[in-house]
Amino acid sequence: MTQINMHLYYKDLKQQLIDSDWTVLPDVALTEENKAEWVTWRGILRSQLVNQSNSNIGIPPKPEEIWEI
Repeated sequence: MTQINMHLYYKDLKQQLIDSDWTVLPDVALTEENKAEWVTWRGILRSQLVNQSNSNIGIPPKPEEIWEI
């Protein structure tokens, strides 16, 4: 992956984290299991940002929103 592509990849990772910040707010009515899925997914993204190596490239599928009824 070229340096420009890597820059765009990490920029996308950061944007995905920003766009999903709401999922970890205390008053969000997602199910507890779903909140855990979002926490795990966001952790993977943060790990990729910190480690920035070409060996572990790829954004895992985003969890679906599952709301408490």
